[in-house]
Amino acid sequence: MTTEWHTYEQSIIIHKVDGSNLLVQVGEFITYKGREGGVRVDKFIGNSVGPWGMEYLPWRGNRWATPEWSLRGNQRFIICVPYGVEKYGQHIDWNTVEHVNNGICPDLI
Repeated sequence: MTTEWHTYEQSIIIHKVDGSNLLVQVGEFITYKGREGGVRVDKFIGNSVGPWGMEYLPWRGNRWATPEWSLRGNQRFIICVPYGVEKYGQHIDWNTVEHVNNGICPDLI
């Protein structure tokens, strides 16, 4: 499984182990193994080589969660493989990432 830029800082392509690809863009609503409900993709971070990770906010049923920061940075930061492996953040199973509601956030429905 790998991730790469589709459009720098706006979207990534996830190349899953089953051979499928998933385009994920800033502002979309996604879910993954271990995450109940879903999250809104707020930002992708990286350089021209590849994405390091993405910042997100979880949906709390009727509102978005509050951003969380520490001395190490954004607590709501997921590492993109392989370029972000050396960065601080959460590691998830990218093969389980899926769009929820066709990627449309619940506050827009």
